[in-house]
Amino acid sequence: MALVLAACTSVGGRPVLPGPTGPAQSTTAQTDLSASNIPSTARTSTASTSTTSRSTTPTSGTPTTTSPPLGTSSGQGDDSSVQALPPGATTAAPPTLGPADKGKALMWTQADFTPLGQPVAVGPRVVVYGLKAGVLSIEVLDAGTGRVVWSRPASPGDAAPGVNLDPTVIGGTVVYLRPASTSSLDDVRVVAADPATGKDIAVTPVVLEVGERPEDCGNLACFTVVGVSGVHGVRMDVHTGKLTPDPARLALAARTIGPEGLLSIQEDGKPEQLARQVGTKIAWTTPLSAIFGAGYSTNFGWEFHAFDQQKVLVGTVGADQSVERAKGAVPLGVGSEMAGINVTTGARLWLQTGGVDYFCLAPDVFTGPSSLEAVRCRWAASSKVVLNGSTTTIENATVSLEGFDPATGRTTWSVALKNPSGTSYQDWTQSFEVVGEDSLVANGPSGPVLIDTDSGATTTVKAGTQATCTRQIITAIVGGNHRIEGKSSNSYITGNAVFSCRPNGTASALTGRWPSWAGAVTGHVHVVTTNAGVQGYRTG
Repeated sequence: MALVLAACTSVGGRPVLPGPTGPAQSTTAQTDLSASNIPSTARTSTASTSTTSRSTTPTSGTPTTTSPPLGTSSGQGDDSSVQALPPGATTAAPPTLGPADKGKALMWTQADFTPLGQPVAVGPRVVVYGLKAGVLSIEVLDAGTGRVVWSRPASPGDAAPGVNLDPTVIGGTVVYLRPASTSSLDDVRVVAADPATGKDIAVTPVVLEVGERPEDCGNLACFTVVGVSGVHGVRMDVHTGKLTPDPARLALAARTIGPEGLLSIQEDGKPEQLARQVGTKIAWTTPLSAIFGAGYSTNFGWEFHAFDQQKVLVGTVGADQSVERAKGAVPLGVGSEMAGINVTTGARLWLQTGGVDYFCLAPDVFTGPSSLEAVRCRWAASSKVVLNGSTTTIENATVSLEGFDPATGRTTWSVALKNPSGTSYQDWTQSFEVVGEDSLVANGPSGPVLIDTDSGATTTVKAGTQATCTRQIITAIVGGNHRIEGKSSNSYITGNAVFSCRPNGTASALTGRWPSWAGAVTGHVHVVTTNAGVQGYRTG
């Protein structure tokens, strides 16, 4: 949720633009799923996952969809030739290259739908969310050809509209929310589908209002349900459909906000708590105010990363800046905090204050261990974003990029950046480009510089340098209504597209390979969502 409109956006210790809001609020409760009321089994059809650690709030203005697909569609094709995997199996052979594919990097482009983020691999296929005429769908493609193997209507659920819409693969099944009606996306059934055929393996037997989207809990799909007696944690076995209450979260109004089981607990009349769930138990809880101080809440956004070697969670949450936004300007240089938390105990290890920006890189960059995770921006106290309707402009700004030690929060290197005054925050965040796995191109005071994010060393950008640029996807989803700042909206920030670019940000032909953090690799094919659609590239 959070740093609104940031390309790398997500949470906001210091929200920008129209401003972050909490998760979509819903007032209808369909089913009581307290422990005594959860059915023991659900119907079973007879016929990376990754924990979201970042949330961003979409603009409250008119939503914009991804660029119109420009590539050549491979067509949906005939599914009759698809060999079905046994339920849950992922051992089918990966795609292989035919003679016609071995001489080219780009193998195929799929543009029959508008992709909403990067794909996830499941055996020899990839799964991605898409839009067709504004209607949300889950799409499974053959990685070797780009052909649509199957497609089903989907719902984003009641999760915050700034949480990336990442596909969920659990136990070799594709898990998604199926709308129970065509009139609303609030009422859903949780489905675990065979990736080869799309046939249901497990389905919840009742219509639910799902607050937190399903995530992997070890062959279990864990999610939250809004019921008549509150919000409950529920687990579904993706192979049998059996539903059980989550013992740790049955009585807690909790949502996942980071890796390592990091939760936010918000109960009526009580201060917000941070907690860590390990298995079926809550390992620790601590008042959020003990970590970040008064005035902060995950309702205004969050961003967390886990550093396993240091056993520390590093992140930030947003502050209520409604007063500042009402005055037409959001401060960048004050009011933001970033903390390190001991994973084992929940104790705060360190706190950084004043202009700390942990949102200035696109979230897709953080999919694996990299020194890019330990990079932040820091703004001078005078820096701010001026709001004028749907227009946002950075003013009076001084900013630097810096590395930090996750164990202590100490700044390890710092590079001054060009004054971004006069540009929008979103455009500014999109000016960062990744080179390889852990280097960045940024605009220095005298022009673009290449920054080694391990050491902070800078070099002149060589002619012909190829970088990877990201573009945030903001789109309207038909029927996906939620409330932002008291107004109804169907606008969502769903993920990022990537494209090969030059240091000045202009698109260029791909001359090397995509970085590992972009898209998904299966067999000899690297599948990524680009400005042209979903594309498959030969890796060898």
